[in-house]
Amino acid sequence: MEMEKQQKLRPVELKDGILWLEEIPGDFVDDCLDFSYKRTVLVQDRLHKLLVFSNNKICKLAEFRDMNNKERTEGIEFDINFYESGKCTKECDFQKFSFPASFVVECNSKRYQMSCSKSTSIVFLETTTVPDEETVDFNKRNIIFYMKNLGQFSVFESASAIGHCLCAEPENGLYKLALKKVTKSIDEETHLELVT
Repeated sequence: MEMEKQQKLRPVELKDGILWLEEIPGDFVDDCLDFSYKRTVLVQDRLHKLLVFSNNKICKLAEFRDMNNKERTEGIEFDINFYESGKCTKECDFQKFSFPASFVVECNSKRYQMSCSKSTSIVFLETTTVPDEETVDFNKRNIIFYMKNLGQFSVFESASAIGHCLCAEPENGLYKLALKKVTKSIDEETHLELVT
């Protein structure tokens, strides 16, 4: 008697207490990025305003502020995790870009992963995952930003909202970290500087 070929299934939806699954196509390969290395940096905009949390107790909204040298210790220290293409057997969407990275920050003894929400805004979500030796599949592309070096500055384009880049967005006399739809080849509002 021949054994039935085992089907591979993946979850699709949890609805009304029922977990719905679908069969994974035989030629399906997860897109993936493997952790490469980490840098700890402060982030400032092109006007040298430093990125800080607007409320150190909540750690949800980050904004750019003018800081003197004494106050610069209040800046947010980001761990930028850089990735390289994983062992994908097919062409991955991630492989088209040279510097995929994610941002993690610690605040009040908790770690927060920066990500792009469905409404193309920047959010900080609490995480317990340590990025070292982590693999990121394409389902988690909302945490990936493609870094492009422009000399002193860098531009970070969202992997889940292509054409949208991190920027210092003015709001009520302050500047917040946001995503901006880039419509021209050089947009200085998206130029950020990483300070070690």
